[in-house]
Amino acid sequence: MVRPTEEEVNVLCKAFGVHPLTREDITTQERREKVELFRHYYFVAFRSFENDKSKKDEYLEPLPVYAVVFRNGLLTFSHKSNPHASNVLKRIGKLRDHMQISADWICYALIDDIVDCFMPVIREIEDEVDHIEDNVFIARYEDARSILTSIGECRKKVMSLLRLLGGKFDVIKSFAKRCNENYAMAPTSDVGLYLSDIQDHILTMRDNLSHSEQLLSRIHTNFLAQINVDTAENST
Repeated sequence: MVRPTEEEVNVLCKAFGVHPLTREDITTQERREKVELFRHYYFVAFRSFENDKSKKDEYLEPLPVYAVVFRNGLLTFSHKSNPHASNVLKRIGKLRDHMQISADWICYALIDDIVDCFMPVIREIEDEVDHIEDNVFIARYEDARSILTSIGECRKKVMSLLRLLGGKFDVIKSFAKRCNENYAMAPTSDVGLYLSDIQDHILTMRDNLSHSEQLLSRIHTNFLAQINVDTAENST
């Protein structure tokens, strides 16, 4: 369901026996990422982000996606349009003849697609950092405002993505751990293997973003020092 009304969520949750706490998280658009086990389903709250650059005020804003996973199917909810469900359906179409598709696997594929959408943006940021670094070496005094603006905007994007990735590793770790425990509704252990691969991707992306932040911090400091030197030379 995309952009469901509160009434629509209530009707579906009642029909499928979903706990009121889960229903409340969906209707109030709970932003904390988590995995919760209930008697006959488990609930996953995971955050994507607005990936449309034309929406300048909303770009990189959190976009919560919820999944209620039963043994034989799942319900997904999102309060904004996103490509993740359609991407998973395409993936199922390619793989259904080669493997057994379960509700647990579909939930994993949804999480995997959300995590994968971070990588192109992180690569763009790395290219932007390289571009800024090159410009700093040839910048003139009158270029200071535009250079500092570019550094500030890039650091803002880096911090937004770091916040979005911040809780994902712990959520996936908890999710994978429960695959090996004797909960009636815990995902199968096979899914745990896939989840460990997602953990590796999250760690790699966090490391790349941290490196970009360190580079931007160094570029910022060096550029300010360069401006001070130029100002001192011009005043003598």
